[in-house]
Amino acid sequence: MSLFSPALALLRQLVMVPTPNPPGYEERLLDVLQPLLQEAGFDCQRVPLHSGRASLVAVLPGELPGLALFAHLDTVRAEEVGWETAPFELHARGSRFYGRGTADMKGGLAASVVAAVDYAISGAPRRRALFLALTADEEYGYGGARSIQAAGLLDNCRTVVITEPTENLLFCGQKGEFWLELRLHGKAAHGSVPETGVNAIEAALELASALKAFVCGLAPIPGRGRSSFNLGEMQGGRQVNVVPDRCTMRVDLRLVCSSHRERILAFLAERRESLRSAGLGLALEELAWVEPVLARAKRPDTERLLELLRANGEHDEPVLAPYSTDAVAFAPAAAHADTEFMIFGPGSIAQAHQPNEYIEAQSLRDFVDTLRAALELWCA
Repeated sequence: MSLFSPALALLRQLVMVPTPNPPGYEERLLDVLQPLLQEAGFDCQRVPLHSGRASLVAVLPGELPGLALFAHLDTVRAEEVGWETAPFELHARGSRFYGRGTADMKGGLAASVVAAVDYAISGAPRRRALFLALTADEEYGYGGARSIQAAGLLDNCRTVVITEPTENLLFCGQKGEFWLELRLHGKAAHGSVPETGVNAIEAALELASALKAFVCGLAPIPGRGRSSFNLGEMQGGRQVNVVPDRCTMRVDLRLVCSSHRERILAFLAERRESLRSAGLGLALEELAWVEPVLARAKRPDTERLLELLRANGEHDEPVLAPYSTDAVAFAPAAAHADTEFMIFGPGSIAQAHQPNEYIEAQSLRDFVDTLRAALELWCA
């Protein structure tokens, strides 16, 4: 029997509790979820973050090292501009359900809780412990996952499933996250004689284009995909009739291996020299670097899930998720323990962080039922 109806009912409740980050206030959502988990037999412990903000670790005990389902409680903000429905109410249109967080990731959150509760009360055989890690502050700084990791509450886990939106495809890890700020310095001049100045904005545009071509031209890695480039911010110029002598841009690079970071830095070092000869200075600041999270191949829990997915249709070999998740907080500490990582959840990341966010009914249905079946395979 499908668990779609209870998952949808819980999703409706969760969307109606706004948790835009900042400020988050995720404890309001825990007040809805914790009683459900406790009634099903889970031992629950809140992990405080800030006032009104906390994460929750819920444990169904077992004699063997456990499996953890991760889902974050916060969402991005919902600006009113562009929304055709009230963002903090669940609205049905055809086969889609609209509302802030439906895809990222209250859909995965609701389905994880419903599947875990149903498994707990079913009386199905269980030898492994089952953990739910419901985290605050994923959208801003992974603060909830970091505090759970620091508290050692998941030290007994050997498999982690992060239920971020993957359209029910299985990802075997995630790309690295490399953010750079590039500051170009030229020479100001009157706009009527641009040849007497050195235009920093034009140079920045040329550098961005060259950097994009370099990053996107890096060879893909089988099983990981290819690295990507996004020019996220650009600021420069003082007024229209002045040749701009300053331009700052920030780029977001998602890398499939650490060596790509070194090659990018070497490329920028070479460009700095050529820019200097053209009368331009280039300053570089690394804003963030998070190593790729790579799962080991042919792991038993991963293979069990793949068997389920392939039994229900086609599924290619897993690759890396293009986005970052709570895995950045615990993957380095867990690496020595040979922890198995998966990213698998309902909805599409293409719906995240934008107006009129939605999740497809079939995606939610397929995920909650597949997850429920997987729990019996994993935990027994």
